[in-house]
Amino acid sequence: MADGALSVMFKFAPVVLISLGLMACENRSDEAGGDVNLSRPVISDSTDRNTDTPGLPPVPKSLRLEDIDFTTYSTELAKPSGLAEGQSRIEAIDAVRLYFAPEEGSHIIQTSQSSFDRPDGSVLIMSASQLADDSVQSQEIYLILTGEKGNQKLAAFGLRHKCWRGENTTEWQTALCP
Repeated sequence: MADGALSVMFKFAPVVLISLGLMACENRSDEAGGDVNLSRPVISDSTDRNTDTPGLPPVPKSLRLEDIDFTTYSTELAKPSGLAEGQSRIEAIDAVRLYFAPEEGSHIIQTSQSSFDRPDGSVLIMSASQLADDSVQSQEIYLILTGEKGNQKLAAFGLRHKCWRGENTTEWQTALCP
């Protein structure tokens, strides 16, 4: 019988020790700073505040369509992607996906997509990094689609990239990578 009691004690001992440790941490935080209100997110004074919706953290500018400068993209650089004005939304997205990953293999690339829906159409920003290319670090393509949802056509597009080598390896650019 003693072995059974000992076995039960060893099973519950870690739970008891962890609980005591958590209670000790809770007591220290009360002593140090008093009550902490966790009902609202804390926003640091060092960041820009979102004045449209108080109490929410700021939205990074890259997520706002108004801050995207489409003149920093190149239509010529995007031509090898197979994009063409007048393509359907699905055709354009498929062309970009095939451009980013043209063949099967074991190399994994990282992709992301942002979509901005508007009353007159949509804007998509699609990007890929960790490409199987020794000169191109990452690429970003924008698609401007016009028309009603479900029947949108490609109206404009462009590409920019970051290079692994050369004078500028940190900024988006349209010059060919060395």
